[in-house]
Amino acid sequence: MIFISLLAALGFMNKYSIVFLFAGLVISVLLFKRELLAQGVTWLSVLLLMVIISPNILWQFANGFPVFHHMSELYETQLNQQSFLKEFTTLNIFVNPFSFIIWLPALVVVPFHPKFNEHRLATFSLLFSCILLLSSKGKFYYYFPIILSLIAIGAVFIENLLQKSKWIGYGYLFLLVSFGIYFLPHGIPLLKLEKYIKTYSLKPNSDNKIPLNFENYYSNENWERILKSVSDNYRAMSNEERQHCYVWGRHYSMAGNVNLLGHNYNLPTAFSLHSSYFSWVPDFDRNIVVIAISESNLRQDFWGQYFENVEEIDVIVNHYASDESWYNYRIFLCRKIKYDSDELKRLFRTEIF
Repeated sequence: MIFISLLAALGFMNKYSIVFLFAGLVISVLLFKRELLAQGVTWLSVLLLMVIISPNILWQFANGFPVFHHMSELYETQLNQQSFLKEFTTLNIFVNPFSFIIWLPALVVVPFHPKFNEHRLATFSLLFSCILLLSSKGKFYYYFPIILSLIAIGAVFIENLLQKSKWIGYGYLFLLVSFGIYFLPHGIPLLKLEKYIKTYSLKPNSDNKIPLNFENYYSNENWERILKSVSDNYRAMSNEERQHCYVWGRHYSMAGNVNLLGHNYNLPTAFSLHSSYFSWVPDFDRNIVVIAISESNLRQDFWGQYFENVEEIDVIVNHYASDESWYNYRIFLCRKIKYDSDELKRLFRTEIF
């Protein structure tokens, strides 16, 4: 129990969505393992969990629980529009369609199978977690941890079924592995970009782009060009401007890339008012200069809402964008900001997505 508590704490500190698993586990304990509630080690484990995550909870409390605001906005702008059929189809493709034969029985059959009664706590925890995610209209990748656990359980279940027909298992394993090898480069950048395009016979679209949904194949090249452009323009500023310069990424990934890789270019701090990055905007007054990065569909008029002086300084063409808004990255030099950091956050509070 102590070990589980430590893992749960680490999971919570990395991703709040683990609370769905917590909820499924609590329901399962109340239904099947109430005797655990009478054991001191259970409550010691809960106490240990709360102690470890308490700094995170205190930070949430001190900042008005931004996680609730984030989730509320997420539901209003994205999750309420989710199609279960579309998300389920995408999930099945991502985890290999042939794995469906393993993980689905583990989800809906194994929890009720008498042979697996001693594992009900685990199997029903996963089932309840999945039901809670489903009712919350979670995105397909929210289910990945559940599916990985179900595959391990389902593999044991299927193996028991095929004890007298192992040739079926071997045939299925061949299909699973073959299909997995074919689709693996779509999820892991095993091939060079040119080899990937050639192997899967990818052709330019009507805009003369070769759209790749898996951006890992081209993101390194793009971001080397973006960071170099930002660095060149940053170095071209006066010393006074550099002391009060920030990078504003319209999308959280832009700010994240600058903060992650920008130290190689001695770039200033990047911020974003998009998604959870909204909670980490640094404090600044109106005496700043900003290098802004945005998608191709956001031009000078967008940034002109927040600055009196906006100049487009570069366009980084993206030949592999899967969406028109990402056909290129626009970089702007923005001066005379109209709002300080607090005022900007109030403006974007309901626009973080």
